[in-house]
Amino acid sequence: MRTDAERARTLLWERVEDANDPDPEQRDWKLTHVNGLLTAAAAIDLLDEDEIQDWRAALHGARPAPGAGDSARAAEHLEALAAAIKPLSRASDADAAEASGRFSAALEALGSVGLLAEDEVRRWRERALRSEAPWLGADETAEVAAMQGGGGIVSIGVPAQSPEEQAADALAQAEWDRLLLRGPVRTLQLTTPVRDEDGVAILAVVTREDTVEVHYHHVGGPAGELDPFEQFQFQCEHGLQAPRLEDDQGTTYDAVSATPVSSSGTGGTPDPERPVVQSGVWRYTPAAPRTVLHFTVTTATARWRSTSA
Repeated sequence: MRTDAERARTLLWERVEDANDPDPEQRDWKLTHVNGLLTAAAAIDLLDEDEIQDWRAALHGARPAPGAGDSARAAEHLEALAAAIKPLSRASDADAAEASGRFSAALEALGSVGLLAEDEVRRWRERALRSEAPWLGADETAEVAAMQGGGGIVSIGVPAQSPEEQAADALAQAEWDRLLLRGPVRTLQLTTPVRDEDGVAILAVVTREDTVEVHYHHVGGPAGELDPFEQFQFQCEHGLQAPRLEDDQGTTYDAVSATPVSSSGTGGTPDPERPVVQSGVWRYTPAAPRTVLHFTVTTATARWRSTSA
């Protein structure tokens, strides 16, 4: 049965690791939090003064001094923690997350103080993964465990476990397939003349074997102080909705996405005064009839007509 001191050490390993935050503001309050835990542990004699000092040193990059330990008891402790690990699921499970966190923190602690060799730590990671992601093959489990040992963030796909999740996966796959639908180019029609309405210019309509594409150029307002990528992303998601597309045959076209399927913008040194500029493509289905002579592209404020190039 775990003692209060063991629980405290597990918690401290979690908090010490978390306190090594690159964000100064986050790091400050996290360091204060850990120091508060150590002060409390000292006040109630949960940990002795030498160990408290080791933990304070660990906050600044040092490791607690290795002490005598029983590797057999360490393995027994890890096995007990590993037995509580549950398979990952798409639903939020606080108990499962806590169990995985306890195991990871204990494994980190035991490896850091030298009670477990590197190859033993790797095997324990694989042991935990076999419980967390039993659908992974042996090679995949070993690969993920190696990546975890390198300190990187690893994402693991969780298979659908209910009819509802299966239906959601099928819908997502269908949407993805629709976005990727394209086909070889058949014709190119230019808008004549190229006009700018509210910063938007429709440049061309491209017919393909499976889809129709509308190419645009947009000049927005000054970039301001926002991060250039965030400004660009905001413009794509909120400022450039797919216009209505019609042809002279009366075909009804649907955009595969309300936002552009591809786009590019300006780079270089950020300049708050420089306008946000981008070019991109909206994509539509179905494919256009081969007898189409021209298209009409309509936004809330303007209309463009295309002609064969």
